[in-house]
Amino acid sequence: LAHVERGSDLRRLLGAAAHCSSLHTVALHVEPPKSLSLKETALWRGRCRLRSEDVAPLLRLQNPLPLRHLSLPRFAASERALRAMAKALPHLRSLALENARETLPGTDQQVGGLDAGILAALRSFEGLERVSLAPLTAPPNDASLESVANMRSLRYLELGFCIELGEAHVARTLASLPPGLQELCLTWTPTLVEGGKDGEYFWTQEG
Repeated sequence: LAHVERGSDLRRLLGAAAHCSSLHTVALHVEPPKSLSLKETALWRGRCRLRSEDVAPLLRLQNPLPLRHLSLPRFAASERALRAMAKALPHLRSLALENARETLPGTDQQVGGLDAGILAALRSFEGLERVSLAPLTAPPNDASLESVANMRSLRYLELGFCIELGEAHVARTLASLPPGLQELCLTWTPTLVEGGKDGEYFWTQEG
């Protein structure tokens, strides 16, 4: 989708999807409208985020969707939101959440990213086989890693970070993998920031 101005613009679409009783997959991709200038695109990055209330139409507790695959972009996920998903989507097998980490134009303020604490909410899902979360803004803590270690159904795990992990954090993550995991992907994506008077953007690392 290249015409979405705000995350709330997707509520109607997701509400319509919620009426498809046989729907198994929801996968969204959102990018800025091509008609925007560089400055307007920067402003779009700051305001276009999916919130929990925007996704709420999919999470009906009566007659839940048989959804098995869910991919949401620019989603400001939280532990509470993931627990609500687990309760409303009991058949979910694949979950991909992304919330690009970017800086607001003309400032040093950074927006986006996912709190590593949301890993702890993954234990609420029964039967998840594939998980992709990016970018995490901090290394996962012990409670989060313990939750992942107890996901017996998990076969594929992809974790993206906007910080560079040290050897100790990588070692702790590797030591906390569930026994049935077949694929692990750890990535590092530097943060998009504005630089120069010409509005050029470049990538930098945090932490």
